[in-house]
This record gives sequence, C-alpha cells and structure tokens, in this order.
Amino acid sequence: MAGAILPPPLAALAEVLEREGLHGVEIAELVWLAGVLRREGVSPAASGPPQPRLEEPAAGEEVATEDPKRRPDPAKPSRPHQQTGADPPVRQPQREPSAELGPNRPNRSPAAASEPDTLPIWVEDPPLISQHLRLARVFSPLNRLVESAAGLELDEEATVEAIASAAVENRPWQPVLRPRREPWLDLTLVFDRSPSMEIWARLEKELQRFFSRYLRLRDVRQLQIRHGPRGPTLTTPGGRVLPPQLLLRADRRQLVLLVSDGCAPAWFDGSVRDLLGLWGQTLPTVLLQVFPEWMWKRTALGRKQAFAATASEAMAASQKLHLRRLPLQDSRPVRPAEGATTVPVLELDADLLAAWARLVVGAPGGITLAYRFLAEAPSPAPRSAAPAADLEHRLATFLANASPAAQRLMGLLTCTPLITLPIARLVQREIPPPGTPAQLAEVLLSGLLVLVDKQEGLVYGFATPELRERLMALVTLRQARQVYDLVERAIAASLGCSVEGFKTLLCTPAAAHQHPRAALLENYARISTRVLRRLGGKWAAFAEQVETAW
Repeated sequence: MAGAILPPPLAALAEVLEREGLHGVEIAELVWLAGVLRREGVSPAASGPPQPRLEEPAAGEEVATEDPKRRPDPAKPSRPHQQTGADPPVRQPQREPSAELGPNRPNRSPAAASEPDTLPIWVEDPPLISQHLRLARVFSPLNRLVESAAGLELDEEATVEAIASAAVENRPWQPVLRPRREPWLDLTLVFDRSPSMEIWARLEKELQRFFSRYLRLRDVRQLQIRHGPRGPTLTTPGGRVLPPQLLLRADRRQLVLLVSDGCAPAWFDGSVRDLLGLWGQTLPTVLLQVFPEWMWKRTALGRKQAFAATASEAMAASQKLHLRRLPLQDSRPVRPAEGATTVPVLELDADLLAAWARLVVGAPGGITLAYRFLAEAPSPAPRSAAPAADLEHRLATFLANASPAAQRLMGLLTCTPLITLPIARLVQREIPPPGTPAQLAEVLLSGLLVLVDKQEGLVYGFATPELRERLMALVTLRQARQVYDLVERAIAASLGCSVEGFKTLLCTPAAAHQHPRAALLENYARISTRVLRRLGGKWAAFAEQVETAW
C-alpha cells in the first residue's frame, strides 16, 4: 500500500534486491514465497544451522538482532500458533504488491554525504508491455529455424526408419544425423540512457524479458547508449565501453532495435544519426519510439520528412530500403540522397510491429514508416531555460496541444512542494484515473519544469513561482488537498517518521537541521508554504506556523 513503511528486515532485503534489478511486484512475490515456505516447514528449525545472511557485515558493523522482549523463553515450549496480549506476533501482515517506500538510510558514508538529497520512494509502475501472447504472434515470422554449421544432431524419425529397415534386411543399423537447427536471428537491444528516458527505465527490462521468453531467437543482447561530454558511447549495462563496429557481423543474422525518445542533444547534433547509419549499412536497424506518433513532432523527428519503406529481400539493411512518399496513392519512389541516413521508426503497436516483422523476412505486406536524416548542419537542441516571453509561449503551447490527462497531471503536480519521478508516479497511481508514462513525458518535456538537481537529474521544479500558481487552476481544491496529503504521507514514511512527526520537523528548524535529510526538510518547508496557502483552511494555518518558524 502506498505510504507504508517497510519493516527493517524487509528494508534490508529490498535494498539488496534493488541492486539486483528487482522492484515492486517481484520483491513482494519473493517475500510471499518466503512466508509460504516457512509455514510449510521448509526453513531451518530453531535447533538447526543458522539461516544464511544476504550480506556479511563489515568489520565493526553492528548486526541487527531481535528484540529481547520478543525472544521466546528457552525454558518454555514454543507455541507458534498462540498469541497473548503481552507477546504480539512478530510476523507482519501480508500487503498487496503496490507502491512501496524505500528504507530510511540515516548512516551515510562520507562519499554519499555530499550527494544531493533525493526521495527514496518506490512506486510500482503499471506494465508498459501488455498482451504478451498477442505480441508474440505478431513477431512469429521471426521464429525461423535454420541449419547450423556448428555441429550435427540425431534425426530421430530417420533413425527409427533406418532401424526398422535394418531389422527387415537383417543388417546392422547406424544412426542418421542431420545438421543441427538453430534460431535464425540475433537481436541487439540498444537502450538510450539519456536523462529524459528515466521515465521509461522499466521498459528496458520488460523488452529484454519479452524477447527472451516469447520469441525464438539465437541470442538477445542488451546494450546502452550513455551520454557524456564527449558525445554518446555504446556500453554494456555494467558501463563497459564498446566500439560501435562490434555489432557488425559477417553472417548478417542480427536485428538492431534502438529504444529512445529522440530528445537527447545527441539526436540533434548528428551523433546518434551516425551510429544508426553505421549499423544500417549492413543490418536491419530500427528505432522504437517510446512516444505516441502525435508527440514525435516534439522530438528530433519533428523536422524530418516521413516516408513509407519497403524491401525487396529478407534482412534488407536499413540503408537499402525502398522509400516512397506519403500518402502512398500515386507516389513515386524517392531517389537516394548523398550522405542521408534512413531510420525506420516503430512504436509499441501490434499492427505496426507485424508489418515490420513481415518486412524483415521479405514477406508480402512488409512495410514500415521511415525518416530520413540528411547530412546537414546540426540543428539546435531545445533550450532548457527560457525567458519570460518564451515561457508564456510554452505555457500557451502546452495548454493548446497537451492531452487533457497531461494537463490534469501538471495541475496535480503543482500541489507537491518537490517533484521527482517517484512522486509523479505516486500521484498518477493514487489519484484516479491512473496515468501513463507518455502523459508524464508530456509534462516533463513541456518546458515549464526545470531541473533543480542537475547532478541526479531527477528533481524538478516549476520555472517560476507564479507559473505554479497559474497552473493550480487546472485542478479543483479538493484534488489539490488530496495530492498534498498523499505526498506528505509518502515523504514522512520515507523519512521514517509519522505525519505528525514530519510536521513537527517542519515547524522546528533546529531539529530539522540536525536531521540526516536536513536539506530536504529545509527545501520542503520553504516551498510548501506557497502551496499550503492556496489550499486554505487548516493547510493555510499550518503554512503560517511553518513560515513563522523559518
């Protein structure tokens, strides 16, 4: 349940599992399974060897132990199913796998003490990929088997016939061998790790899992494009830098799928275009755009011309696709342009993915949308800061073009003193109707929010205080109060205190400055007064107390 505090044992377990890439539902399932195994007697008995620890304590580190008051008396027989008023049960009640909060970490290392304060709030996103079986049928043309040159395997049917024939003719038999069959294709998933793609971080894991489990592929490799001062670099998920030429193979039985929103500066200066051009010379290379098509005009694709792409053979390289102008009626083929890079573009739509799969295998009906990047001077990337006149233009553009759900989310976020991705997801999840990552992307790419914590790239704020007040008109007073109370409970839980204790910290600067999250409390206190005044009633009265204290 959102706002719940993890008990210390589960908090330690969650921290370890988070480093292994597990979150939310997966952690809840593991905890549930551990409880089932304990009830069935699978766990070691009390007299048996001790349970293995997930991590060994460092030298001089204190190990958490049970409360002596709750430890059973060894002189008395244990009664696991009896409870008394003086001895409450140790086992916590099971919770539904929903939004969970990260553990409080008051003991920080000297290196981590200099890091900016962020909110360790865990909010489980809804799955970004649904209807797995339908998508698996969409990609079924790729599930081919071909003969492998690596070795031989037993042909069971032919061997049975050979044994029967040998028995009739009264002669020795030999097994019949045939070339080993293996999946036709490899798939390389390249995930863009630009700051704006943090919203879609879960998609990286879901795509890897889907292609590994539901498709018959020879290999599924996962790589990343990381952005730095020297431009984009191709790396492994662990951060090891790889040369882009590593993807070029002689057998050409490989697909390259780049997952991106097309908003990073490297998309505008031509760096990503060069990578796609290198791979597309010999391999089918495609961009999976995470935004819906109506939002592409806000990305690097907005200034490019779209074409319809077809192929005359299976596994045609992207640069060898045949382009036709849109609409297709009475359109003539497009002549090749010197230095141009053709980039096929997809989105998570079953019909579009099916047409692209037919294009890859050279089947009838294979077609996809493609954009052409010309060899021209780099186009300027969108600016992150804006003067007052430009800000007014961005506000008018957002109100005119953004979806109603995105405008509503923007209004709801005006009621949160601090905006982070976990808080935005929490608001989307708990304030019905639930939102989608695309709506959150509309808000973050509107130009109305600025990065407050540029080092972490996860903490946002409104460009001006006046802008926040104007956007609060997009939601009702009841919704505004509901959002503020929701976020207040979540932050209090992440700090390891109750709501009343959190309010006491906000009204007591001396105690707040001694708290391990002093910077967070101070920023929250100064910004929350502007929000609380607009809520009126008891919220406005509390704003007076906080403002007087600070």
